Amino acid sequence: MISNKSLATLALFFLMLGSSMLIISLLIYAVKRREYYKLVTSYTEKYIFPPPCSFWHMMGFFGAFPVLHFFIKLKKGKKIFFMDRNDPAYTFFDNKDIVIHTWMKFFSFLWMAATVCYLLFAFFGLLLP
Repeated sequence: MISNKSLATLALFFLMLGSSMLIISLLIYAVKRREYYKLVTSYTEKYIFPPPCSFWHMMGFFGAFPVLHFFIKLKKGKKIFFMDRNDPAYTFFDNKDIVIHTWMKFFSFLWMAATVCYLLFAFFGLLLP
């Protein structure tokens, strides 16, 4: 049987792990912010962001994850919510000068992993009496 102390310890572990991932992503964003804004600016010069991203691209660090997720999906040619399949924005990455950098994929991974950690924190926290 798992004790309350071990449940609390496990919940706090996932809380600290998720928080450390967000802190690492903040440091990455602080260092690589110019590449992010260059990508966003090059997109907005030719195209208009779909409704959720039109808000998020102005939010700095807190909006970087959904916007980078949008660009990763756009690069892979996947269907994007609020965007028609034959929208000309799907040709954005046809230009070889525009790339998704490795740090952008890692940043996106950190946010997804932190979300999983926070969900596990909530789950184990709810198991406590």
